[in-house]
Amino acid sequence: MTHYEVLGTDRSASTAEIRRAYLELARRHHPDAVGGSDRDMQAHEDAMRAVNEAWRVLGDADRRARYDDQLAPAPPRPFQAFDDSGEDDDPREQFPDLPYRTRPAGQVARFRLGSFVPLGVAGVGLAAWLMGLALSSRGLVSAGLLALFVAAFGVAATALVALGDARRDEG
Repeated sequence: MTHYEVLGTDRSASTAEIRRAYLELARRHHPDAVGGSDRDMQAHEDAMRAVNEAWRVLGDADRRARYDDQLAPAPPRPFQAFDDSGEDDDPREQFPDLPYRTRPAGQVARFRLGSFVPLGVAGVGLAAWLMGLALSSRGLVSAGLLALFVAAFGVAATALVALGDARRDEG
């Protein structure tokens, strides 16, 4: 509830109108002027506190101006279209403090080949394992399982190498 609502005035009310509203409510709710039960007295005391606080803020021109500024809604932000002009920028220019090193073409080719070899070994191992099950050959089943184990180790090693390279790139 705003101080204006407590005094029963609107924001455009003059200081004199606010003062009249305050005096009227002060006479109505002042604890010494009202009788009744303890519950009624407490209600009038609470109302009187709210009326006094509203008068304290609205009766002073500087405080009222600051209060009105707080009540005013924030001005809407102007519309800003999405700026995609920097979409083709080189990331090395955007973050000059981060080290960025290029790799020689041979190293990139070896890394790519190294990341596909475990998948090929896994395919051969799976085929050997399935063929060993179909032919009931313990040797093929064992060879297939060994190839799958080696492929799993290769995939894990490839991931660790990639993480190590990424960590080295960060500095």
